[in-house]
Amino acid sequence: EEQFASDYKQYKEVDGKVLEKEEFYDYYYGLTEDQYKEFWKNWAIVEKYTAAIEKEIEITDEMQKKAYDTYYDYVCTYNLTMLTLDTSKMSEAEVKAENELALQIKDAIQKGEKFEDYVEKYCDDKSLKESKGDIDYFPYFQYNYPEMHKKVTSMIPGDVDIVKEGDIIYVFRLESIDTYEQLLGSDLLKEWTIVYQSNKNIEDLVKSDKYSFKVYDDVYEKSDVSDVISDAMIYWQSIWASEA
Repeated sequence: EEQFASDYKQYKEVDGKVLEKEEFYDYYYGLTEDQYKEFWKNWAIVEKYTAAIEKEIEITDEMQKKAYDTYYDYVCTYNLTMLTLDTSKMSEAEVKAENELALQIKDAIQKGEKFEDYVEKYCDDKSLKESKGDIDYFPYFQYNYPEMHKKVTSMIPGDVDIVKEGDIIYVFRLESIDTYEQLLGSDLLKEWTIVYQSNKNIEDLVKSDKYSFKVYDDVYEKSDVSDVISDAMIYWQSIWASEA
């Protein structure tokens, strides 16, 4: 009810018309008031159930391995030192010079000069400058940085390389890789293990005769499922990224 009141107060006016509450439920949620309340009641039940089963989970090495394999893209961590060179507003000659600069930086790093000094001097990414180039790369980044992914996952610690994605040149060194062996017993992997086991328990419940659901055909038929799935994937990728 508090969520509805907040939404209604903020969005009740559409094209100069103030929607009645019944109209608002249908316009924004595609549900009746009863259906909306039923949804949030079930949501609360699932949250309580999840919290209860999380308390009962006993974390074992075997479970941690299953969690690591399941959420590999969000758990396995490639620890990099990196700087970026933005060529988006440069002329052809300037881009050529920037590519040559990237090669010079790579050569200097390979000869043992301090990467942090080059980050401070040349990097145009504020967050990388603040971290002195320290950044974590996760396998799920491959969907946005395919060339970077090919390079990073083929490197061994100590390797230095260059990748260009769009207008950005990346110069980076692989410092270490947090694999299952390194993460075993860590708070990070334990948290993902709890997520893994609680999701499995919920999945088992959903498949059992203790669980049932009803599809409102009129709502389903009006839904563009492809958009729903795309929006959900974008949302959960951001959540998983922050959790990782």
